[in-house]
Amino acid sequence: MKMLHRWTYRSNRAIALSLLTAIVGFAVVITVLIVFEPRSPVSTPTASPSPTPTSTSAPGTPYVKPGTQGYRGAVSALTVYSEANGKVPAGSACSWASQGILSCPDDNLTLDHSYIQGSLNWRGCRTLSISNSVIEWQPADRNWFSVDASCESPLTGALITVTRSTFKTAGAAPYTGMSDVGAINEYANLIPEHISNSLFRDFPQGLDPAVYSVIKDNEIYVSDGLKCWQDAAKGIIGTCHADGLYNQGSPNTIYKGNYIDAGANSTTSALFYQGDSPIIGNRVIGNYIAGGAYTLYNQNATGLDVENNTFGGYRYGNCSLRSGASWGKWTGNVKPDGSAVVPNGDGCN
Repeated sequence: MKMLHRWTYRSNRAIALSLLTAIVGFAVVITVLIVFEPRSPVSTPTASPSPTPTSTSAPGTPYVKPGTQGYRGAVSALTVYSEANGKVPAGSACSWASQGILSCPDDNLTLDHSYIQGSLNWRGCRTLSISNSVIEWQPADRNWFSVDASCESPLTGALITVTRSTFKTAGAAPYTGMSDVGAINEYANLIPEHISNSLFRDFPQGLDPAVYSVIKDNEIYVSDGLKCWQDAAKGIIGTCHADGLYNQGSPNTIYKGNYIDAGANSTTSALFYQGDSPIIGNRVIGNYIAGGAYTLYNQNATGLDVENNTFGGYRYGNCSLRSGASWGKWTGNVKPDGSAVVPNGDGCN
């Protein structure tokens, strides 16, 4: 299990990052930077017609507008999988475990036009593809995860791909899983996540992207003020730490064209970079980012490129730059009124 609280598994992240260098090497970095930063939305074949978002980006902005991303088709076009009906994806080795967990050991699992009413534990180690689907966490189950990719030793070419899908709680019920996680939890931090045109809401975090991930043209909304274990062994409960996108040491990630609203009460930031060693090669391009104590909190990313983003509001400041962290390219960043957001010492104006 990846985490019951964010502060308990940073050592796993550090080990995973060192292993990654041997597994993927320099060639993967080049591949991601060249292939997976498209200038237009990703287009994925679908099993049956499904409407695409009506607008890729808000007029005059590089980011998507609210209410345009996620699964936009008819619910009747989806196949429902639940513990109650006992159905599993055709051709898979999936089965229903207790507490509404769809457990899938398939190394290659494809879900298209699927409506999972429960939590998905993908135990495979190569590819998970989710398209035109809804993953709906159930409050009665109280699982700590919505989607948990639990493979500890991913195979060559491992990849998680998500497009035009929605991740939420049933009926917008409060998440009671007691862990400050996002909708997709990737245990090893070794499987890149290529996520586009999707909607994430209702959880303490939006996403916790792994290495070499590309997060593009999504809507991400953090549910602020939820309760999580602070120390489960001692029975201590507190307010969940919340972030829009939380980078825990993942190099060479790209966040582009997303609309992220993280709230402001208990949220650390809309974008939070924190790891055991300097994080390199990351880019933040053309997003709308709002919320958090500081909207962009850079604890130890070095040379972080921040370009053409709109900073939509905060509790204490637009950004925070800690000792040892640094900005790379910083250009074209503005507030909603069009005035520039400019670094100023360890913060921003």
